[in-house]
Amino acid sequence: KRLRMRKVSIFKLSVANATFAGGELQAAQDRGTYWLVEWTTRDGQRHHSAISKQDLTVISAGICLSDQDRDFDLQSLVSVMEQRPDWM
Repeated sequence: KRLRMRKVSIFKLSVANATFAGGELQAAQDRGTYWLVEWTTRDGQRHHSAISKQDLTVISAGICLSDQDRDFDLQSLVSVMEQRPDWM
């Protein structure tokens, strides 16, 4: 139980970092080994991403990242989404 509480605290820290990066958490669902996170960018674009509970890396960004999803965490993903071209 203590480990689970620690992981939740780490997740909250990750969410706080994403908020600092300009994203805003809308919802998070516990899916066993990962969290399904719904969040928005500063301009209000909604995104859904799967975040690993083990190391808080992105399992699925919700857009194509050429199989490089795990190279990102929630904070860096906010920046990627905000800097992507309008045609994506």
